[in-house]
Amino acid sequence: MNEKLSKIREYAFEILTKYENLNPYNNLNRLFRIENYIKKIIEKDNLIESDKDNLFAALYFLLIEQAESTSTDLDFEKETIKINEVINLFQEKFKMKIDDMVKTIAVQALPINVPITIEAKILVDAIIMDFADDNCKGRIKLMYEQILLHDFNVSRTSWYDTIIPIIENYKAHTDYAKDNVKPQIEKLVKNLKKEKKEVVHVNEKIIQKELNISDDEIQKLKKEIAKTKDRDDRGIQTLFRTTSKNHYTLNQMVDSKARIMITVNSIILSLVLGGIIGNFDESKILKYLPIFIFSLVNLVSITFAIIAITPSKTQGNFSEEDIRSKKGNLLYFGNFHDMHYRDFEWGFLQLLNDKNYLYTSMIRDYYYQAQGLNKKYKYIRVSLYTFIIGLGFAILMQAVFRGLDYIW
Repeated sequence: MNEKLSKIREYAFEILTKYENLNPYNNLNRLFRIENYIKKIIEKDNLIESDKDNLFAALYFLLIEQAESTSTDLDFEKETIKINEVINLFQEKFKMKIDDMVKTIAVQALPINVPITIEAKILVDAIIMDFADDNCKGRIKLMYEQILLHDFNVSRTSWYDTIIPIIENYKAHTDYAKDNVKPQIEKLVKNLKKEKKEVVHVNEKIIQKELNISDDEIQKLKKEIAKTKDRDDRGIQTLFRTTSKNHYTLNQMVDSKARIMITVNSIILSLVLGGIIGNFDESKILKYLPIFIFSLVNLVSITFAIIAITPSKTQGNFSEEDIRSKKGNLLYFGNFHDMHYRDFEWGFLQLLNDKNYLYTSMIRDYYYQAQGLNKKYKYIRVSLYTFIIGLGFAILMQAVFRGLDYIW
């Protein structure tokens, strides 16, 4: 290994180590594996005419670009530009000229391009070999975790839609890859398609259970969704924003009414008790009966008003299984206040990266807001009716006792 290639490799080590927390897949272990794959392909196919230095340099710059990437989507056009930027930055930093062929090899190795040079063909086959052994599914899982850590907007179902075409469209370029890699990749694609069907099936069952709808209704719903797949999400966002605002306003109204009932009943209760204490005449106990009844009514009314504004008790956390099965609602603080931050962060990223999960959570949150609001309205209604009926009854009793006093 010459001095320049050694420096590039050393720089790749530095960058991959620096960003290892964000890249559970694209790390030093991956670098070592692909290096070995390249050597194996060259040895098995006897490709001694290939430019090994430029080939390995292209690999290192490709891994550096992927480690430093801040993109939030799989845009290989941007990746092409970033590879050039990474190479130019290296040249400026270390005052070393990089052969233009290195850029060519690295760019041709991207999934959107067709490799022309023998070096690019070897690199493409070596990269895909990472998914041609018994650890392939584990590495795909690590890759998915990595894109989530990079804030990619990709749900689990969408991830299958992304990774399957990339692997399925792979074409082996070397004899070794045609005989040993391609068959394994075809087997992997079949397994991934099967897994995707299972995930979609589970999601459908969850929707059926939550909404209590039949298989026929699910199929009809999917057809309707397919018709509107490319619609603007702003209408949906406006709908949720408006309904949430309406709920907030209604909630404020209930709380305001409850506070009024508590204040009015407290003042009346204070005045009544203040008037009785010290002036109580046991010989005329009947005349105090309406006052006692109204005082009791005040207490009942206050009690229901307080219950109306008392927060409901919540569990405060969700398990990982709840999040994976899309049962956890992370939009309400009462559901996550006892969770560890890292668990909450992971769960919320799952929510943000799955549009269906996000909208389902918003619908669920909207529904349970309505349930809570309905309970508040019931209690405040009891408080108001108790006050009105009790007041009327106390006045009626007072009038009756006054009439009796007048007759006697």
